[in-house]
Amino acid sequence: MSTKGHDRIMVEFQEQGQQPDGIRKFVDARNQRTRSKCYSVASSGIAVELLCGGATAHSTFHIPIPIEEHRICNISPQFKSAQNVIETSLIIIIWDEAPVMNRKVFECVSRSLSDLTDCSKPFEGKVVVLGGDFRQLPVVPKGRQADILNVTLNKSYLWDYIKIIHLRQNMRVGNDGQFQQWLLRIGNGTEEVHNNIGEMAIKIPTEFCQSDTEALITSFYNDFNENYIKEEYLSQRAIFTIAHDNVDHINDKMIKKLTSATEHTYNSADSKVEMQIKISTPLNSSIIKIQPAYLHIN
Repeated sequence: MSTKGHDRIMVEFQEQGQQPDGIRKFVDARNQRTRSKCYSVASSGIAVELLCGGATAHSTFHIPIPIEEHRICNISPQFKSAQNVIETSLIIIIWDEAPVMNRKVFECVSRSLSDLTDCSKPFEGKVVVLGGDFRQLPVVPKGRQADILNVTLNKSYLWDYIKIIHLRQNMRVGNDGQFQQWLLRIGNGTEEVHNNIGEMAIKIPTEFCQSDTEALITSFYNDFNENYIKEEYLSQRAIFTIAHDNVDHINDKMIKKLTSATEHTYNSADSKVEMQIKISTPLNSSIIKIQPAYLHIN
């Protein structure tokens, strides 16, 4: 593959609910046959949790903070992380949640890798898979629309070397085509807006709603009393809500289902208490006071 005279291209996956770890597993399976390596990074710590063996881009490449034009990463050939990235057997770097990152970050990493190996090609000629959704934009504190657009990846000189591949199948909603299309319409800004309800307000279709809390819990946590101690059972289910009152309400209902468990209440420290400890020495006995700030409470 070639573009602009280089023997590597950058591939941009535009995700629509696509699981990022699925891409990594596919690439790993391919690389096992070719004895090549793949490096996984993400723009945020939360996204890293979804990657098998991944790390944040800042910790991997030692990206400087704050990022500015023409800067390079704080990395040298003697660093082990640098040796892992520039080794010849590493041919693919997967970067998840890329669109939320400032374009200067990618330019900094590309410039640093090329500088380490004295190579003029972007990213030292390696294939870089940038995964993400371009509906998400970088954050510019107190920035105007023009300031935000100026730091997007589309404005980088690296964009000339990028090939865009769209992932259109939403892996998170399964075969629920109606729900998938509704999410796409919201993301594309084509869903009907009801300004008579509120500014930029949309209506949630009744078929996607559940007003009965008990039925909602049962649909997710069937046989909860028999399976609540199973890690796999709990890790595959979650109910999200935007209000703490709703969280307490749902938690109370679920706790009442635990007929075979014993409830324990653990109180936290909410006031300052001075502790006195008597220390005996061969010469004298003394009493010292320990402030709570110096105690490690488990």
